[in-house]
Amino acid sequence: MTNFITFLLLVFSISTHAAEMNELLQKSINAHETAESYLDWDTSPYNPHQIFAKYDSLHKKQEIAPILCEAIDLLSPEERSIFYSELSQWTLEQDLPCLSTVLIKTKVYYDFKSAHLYLNFYIQNMGNKTFQDSADNLLGPSRSESINTIGGPVFYYGERGGLGKKELALTFDDGPHPTLTLELLDILKRENIQATFFTVGKNVKSYPHIASEIVKQGHTLGTHTYSHQNLPKLSLSSAYAEINSGFDSVLIGVGSVAPFFRFPYGSKNKTLSNFVKQSDLASFFWDIDTLDWKKKNPEVLLNFVLKEIESTKNGIVLFHDIQPQTIAIMPTLLAELKMRGYKLVVYTPTEWLIQNGSRLNL
Repeated sequence: MTNFITFLLLVFSISTHAAEMNELLQKSINAHETAESYLDWDTSPYNPHQIFAKYDSLHKKQEIAPILCEAIDLLSPEERSIFYSELSQWTLEQDLPCLSTVLIKTKVYYDFKSAHLYLNFYIQNMGNKTFQDSADNLLGPSRSESINTIGGPVFYYGERGGLGKKELALTFDDGPHPTLTLELLDILKRENIQATFFTVGKNVKSYPHIASEIVKQGHTLGTHTYSHQNLPKLSLSSAYAEINSGFDSVLIGVGSVAPFFRFPYGSKNKTLSNFVKQSDLASFFWDIDTLDWKKKNPEVLLNFVLKEIESTKNGIVLFHDIQPQTIAIMPTLLAELKMRGYKLVVYTPTEWLIQNGSRLNL
């Protein structure tokens, strides 16, 4: 009788945890859908890093990996994409046996979507003389816009960052990602395009070889703090440490870094802005927010990005190289930009920071 009661309690406990995990995943999806900004989403109690921390806590009490795996498997591929970055950089103590299967399923879906987008674009434009002419030429190399960072120049929203008519500066935040950043680099390389990357220090620490590859392929590597926190909410000492540690991580992992900085979420205050200026760091905002963290469907994302670009005509474009949908649209987006006569720009500093903290014209 005691064994039977124990069994019932176990079944009840598993059922309770299953319901809890399903509810948490659904709340995460709802929070993503209703978030009005990247800051709202990233700091939500239902952001994936919070959900999986909860899983880690429950798993220490009881084996619930099959429960989480089943819950994730019930999601659509685009719903799973919300959790993709966190899953693909899994560092929690508790293993997730379905991890590789989930990642493969998500990648296959976005690879198919990417191919489908490009095929549609090709079919629609194959008889277009402009398309035929553009297809024979590479979009790159990107024009280099040289920046002297002494005094801490700021590229505010709408300023266009020294860009001419139909010039775009593609910028990518939050990486490097263990697989997506490398895929992106391959796509950019095929068109001989150079871009500006604002990396997160802890990711550079985990994947220094990818950060080095970014530089090796001619892109500019700037920073985006150490752990992507909302700096104005921190103490000044913690905020300064976040900024400095972001640069230190790149210097240790790569050896050099552009004195370029982007505030997480674009969130700043006067004191932090002055700190960046006094440190002789150029700070970059953006003219075109692609909302790629929000728009999970590649076709929807591509149409939105093209609409925003055509509306603005030129400027700094904000992407995130940790989003599978961003990588999925990139081949078709670049083909569209080339056909529409856009040119790309990469920001480069007049002097780079090197490992001993000094500046050098490389």
